[in-house]
Amino acid sequence: MSMRDYAFSEYGIVLNDLIGDDTLQELAENDVISSQFSFTGESFEVNDDGSTDWGNSETYNDGTVYYVELPKYPHLFKAAYRNMNALVKSIAARYRKIKGLPKLTNRQIREKLRLIQGTYYG
Repeated sequence: MSMRDYAFSEYGIVLNDLIGDDTLQELAENDVISSQFSFTGESFEVNDDGSTDWGNSETYNDGTVYYVELPKYPHLFKAAYRNMNALVKSIAARYRKIKGLPKLTNRQIREKLRLIQGTYYG
C-alpha cells in the first residue's frame, strides 16, 4: 500500500488541550476516542445555527488531533438534530460515558464542538 495524503472532515469535541497527551494516546489506542495522526489542518467553531465560523480556528501542523466524534451526517441540523441544544445534549451524553475524560458542563462541551478539516498522511 502506498502512502499518500488523505482529505479529512469531521465534527467533534476536540480534546487536545483538556488532558495530557499520554492519556489521550492511551484512550485513542483503546478506541475510546478518535484520533488523526500526521494531521495538518484546522478546527473551526460551529455557530448556533450549525454553520461554520471560518474566522475562528485552531491550526495543526503535522500533529495529532484527538476528539470525540459526532455521527456522520451531511448537515448538523434538520437531518440529524433539531437545534444546537439537541446536538449538545446528544454529544454530552456520549462524552460523559467515556472514562478518563475531565468533567465538563454542557456549555464547555458546546465551546469545544468543532469542524475538523485538513489532510493526513497514511
